[in-house]
Amino acid sequence: PLNRKIYWTDTIGSGSIRTANLDGSDTLTIVSNLGTPNGLALDLERGKIYWADGGADATSTEPATLPHIGSGLALDGVNRKIYWVTYSRVSGALDPSKIMWANLAGDGSLDGGAQDCITTGLMTAWGLAVDAAGGKIYWVDRGARKVGSANLDCSGREDIITDGLTYPLHIALGW
Repeated sequence: PLNRKIYWTDTIGSGSIRTANLDGSDTLTIVSNLGTPNGLALDLERGKIYWADGGADATSTEPATLPHIGSGLALDGVNRKIYWVTYSRVSGALDPSKIMWANLAGDGSLDGGAQDCITTGLMTAWGLAVDAAGGKIYWVDRGARKVGSANLDCSGREDIITDGLTYPLHIALGW
């Protein structure tokens, strides 16, 4: 970690984003009065924090609106892109998800408009992760009980884990 901090969302009750040192000391609320903060992504090099606020739009420490954010979001700091899951509610039910992306400008705002990435075949996508070096984006679809991947340009989509998942929510990459 570049700044040796932990960041988390506190969803129920406080609706906040908080940080602390890795040993748990110096806890600080960065953002408060959010609805249901879900996704969280850091661009420490540029001093930006991006979050998803339930069914509301996402925002950042400097305004960068992501249309119709749902749950997960992930940064590709190498290629200066952000990916996010979007869905809408109709009569209280969730419509199928889609994954979108946008380029990021040097100030952290969206550089141009939001673009569709994965628009079909998802039920309720949730967590996202980016492997910039490997040229891939990964996601979990809790509704379909699958893990999927695609190239960063959104081509080559495939389901990579389709068995044995009960309720997948979050995803992280490690090597």
